[in-house]
Amino acid sequence: MRRTFTITDGEFSTNVVGAAVVTDPMVPYAPVVIETIRVSPNYRNKGFGSKLLEILTIHAKNEFKNLIVPTATLDQDYPGAFVWLSDRGFIYDAQKNALIKRWDKD
Repeated sequence: MRRTFTITDGEFSTNVVGAAVVTDPMVPYAPVVIETIRVSPNYRNKGFGSKLLEILTIHAKNEFKNLIVPTATLDQDYPGAFVWLSDRGFIYDAQKNALIKRWDKD
């Protein structure tokens, strides 16, 4: 099932500055796949992407197991995405050709 998560520029604002689309697995304990995560260029480097990723992590951790970002889906307009995700706990898995954030080994 696909879900969209958004983030606004303030608690009572309706101005959406970032969004992510994820695919929730149809089987228990499978990873949630982040299809895309984007923040408007004017709002980058201000913590909105990190907050959106935190929301996705809470969603996945509460209902499923792990987050996965296929490297093919990384935004070509933001070449720093690989490093950004790595700095936030994602580890590259060469077999899956994806970045994965795991907590199933905790």
